[in-house]
Amino acid sequence: MTPLQFERVHKAFVRPDAGYGVVANVSLAVRAGACVSLVGENGSGKSTILRMACGLVRPDGGLVRLWGGNPLHDGAARARTAAVFEGGRALYGRLTPNENLAYFAAVKGVDEAAARARFARLAARFDIGAYAGVAVRKLSRGTQQKFALLCGLAAGADLWLFDEPTLGLDAGSVIVLVDIVRAHLGGGGAVLMATHDLRLAETLGSVVRVADFMPQGWAPQVARR
Repeated sequence: MTPLQFERVHKAFVRPDAGYGVVANVSLAVRAGACVSLVGENGSGKSTILRMACGLVRPDGGLVRLWGGNPLHDGAARARTAAVFEGGRALYGRLTPNENLAYFAAVKGVDEAAARARFARLAARFDIGAYAGVAVRKLSRGTQQKFALLCGLAAGADLWLFDEPTLGLDAGSVIVLVDIVRAHLGGGGAVLMATHDLRLAETLGSVVRVADFMPQGWAPQVARR
């Protein structure tokens, strides 16, 4: 089964007949063992595509299939999917990474012991285990991003959705993340990623330019979103 498919999907944050489209006619597939990267300027709709993929945003038209189901209604499909958005907003700042992990494991219905074991292994890869008991808001930007990734990936999902996963990461941490993603793909996992880092995108798999999904003559208007 293909983990994720978009068929002629479009989304506008103002009435579609007003001509303010974000993305139009999105058609793509993310298959097992593959990483697809969305590249484009700010406001081009990369994050919107990710949010439609996991059911956080309802498309205005077209078809989104997550593990063969509708991500808006299929809890089993969402359970097989991990979405990691920008680190500063992905975790609760007053909680520690350990407490965030416990919360998200409960929300996902994941066995907490198994999630903690994965979390510990990943924390060791990034050498940040010593900070797992510190409130997130007291951590550096890069460390927050690493823990956001860890809390998302600890669920053991098969499909990973990343929104700018390398924001705030140093070069060594990016290498670690690439190794983790490659191992995931080698095990039959799949990844859809939004990024400004074209080199990273090309390293991990195929590249989709979100500009191809913009209505003709439209340009990003971030301030109006």
